[in-house]
Amino acid sequence: FFVELVCETYCIGNSFFPTEKIWRPIANRKPFLIYAAPNYYHNLRMLGFRTFGNWWDEGFTEDDPLSQISQIKTVIDHIASLEQPELEALYIDMQDTLEHNYQTMEQLSSRDFIKFRNQR
Repeated sequence: FFVELVCETYCIGNSFFPTEKIWRPIANRKPFLIYAAPNYYHNLRMLGFRTFGNWWDEGFTEDDPLSQISQIKTVIDHIASLEQPELEALYIDMQDTLEHNYQTMEQLSSRDFIKFRNQR
């Protein structure tokens, strides 16, 4: 698989609870799309992670969960339409982001999540 679709446990409300589902593609240096509560991408970026807006539309990330589904499908359809050489070039282009995310994950500690404790 070229991209992992991460369906987080909590996808409604004001929730940011990263699970093993997001850590798997990051640990394996794979691009990902996330179906999660609004602000999830924003909160990942606050932790220092990079997402893939340079390569596909991430405009859905702040939408309600039902809207996210159809927009994620559009992104997946676009990725599926690419030929193998295009996917390989895309993956090579993403290497800095994938490695950055891996290194960021390796350096995380529980202190990094304190800023989300009382977020409303």
